[in-house]
Amino acid sequence: MTPQDIVEYRLKWMPGHSVSVHSDKEQVCKGWCRASLRAYEWTISRNTNVYEHTFQFEHEAHARAFQEVFIGE
Repeated sequence: MTPQDIVEYRLKWMPGHSVSVHSDKEQVCKGWCRASLRAYEWTISRNTNVYEHTFQFEHEAHARAFQEVFIGE
């Protein structure tokens, strides 16, 4: 997929399933997403609250797995 294809694909499923994490975890969270998911299955919205970023996922199962790793729920 080209970058444009990825953007267009994401627009079809967004907002999807969201998980918010502390902004200090951005790099490790992005690393997990890159290793575990395809580029078009997730995205990040930065600074959605004070010291908070929100990761959005196409599939609920991916959001749950991410949440278990980074939030523990």
